[in-house]
Amino acid sequence: MRYLIGFFIALYIILTGVGAGTITVPVLALFLCVPAPEAKSQSLKH
Repeated sequence: MRYLIGFFIALYIILTGVGAGTITVPVLALFLCVPAPEAKSQSLKH
């Protein structure tokens, strides 16, 4: 499931040119139930 979500995030970023943190943090927080501070730190790490 995580790989599928990651694939769609990458596809969205490639197609739109939007920065990764803009879509990654909400997806991690809403769909994978990652706490918001941890999701933000993971987005900044990569």
